[in-house]
Amino acid sequence: MRITLTIIIYLLVSTVTWGVDNSTLKKQINDIKKNSEYVYVDITQSNEKEALDLAQELLYQRVNEFIADAKRQGNVKEGSKINRDYSTNTISLPRGNMYRVFLYVSKFQILPTGNSFSNSPQRITSINNKQAVIIELLKIHTFAEMKQRLAEMKEKRVIIYYDKYKELPSPENYTLIIFDNQGKIRALLSEGRQRQNLKTKSYDTLSNYKGCGAIGIKTKFD
Repeated sequence: MRITLTIIIYLLVSTVTWGVDNSTLKKQINDIKKNSEYVYVDITQSNEKEALDLAQELLYQRVNEFIADAKRQGNVKEGSKINRDYSTNTISLPRGNMYRVFLYVSKFQILPTGNSFSNSPQRITSINNKQAVIIELLKIHTFAEMKQRLAEMKEKRVIIYYDKYKELPSPENYTLIIFDNQGKIRALLSEGRQRQNLKTKSYDTLSNYKGCGAIGIKTKFD
């Protein structure tokens, strides 16, 4: 079973404060294409549903090709379980009078920890305290990367909840990831009414980031 997590970001911009425009989405797509961590497809069709359906079909084929290549190259340990119940991410945006759908999945979702594949960044194998979570979050630099990492960390039950700032029941109880309208991560702020910038270790507040969006995170260590 393949679960599609569809992020139709250009529709969300007008209703929530993600603050990401089409030029930013195009840059994020290009960044993902340059990162060997992902399996992806990029489809343009006259109908958005047809584009998504075709993208899902082609991504399924690409994933199977990736698994076959990994086995052939000896990058999958004998007896290892391959995850076929992976979650995909979708970026959908207009292209003239056509519809562009970019569908991608992290190779780390498909191959379990302990296997390897060439030219891919290494992840820490275990997160057993809050500081380890912070270290991982500080590695995030873009909006697209943030969405991917948070989904993976929630799947591993390291993060138990995250949502847009305005949806948080008690925002002071959440660590905040701040991002600007160019899709860049601006800051990581600690929980509490008096927040600390977790990179600079200095006092910081959400009001210092006018026009930015924020995601609140609660970990299993909080």
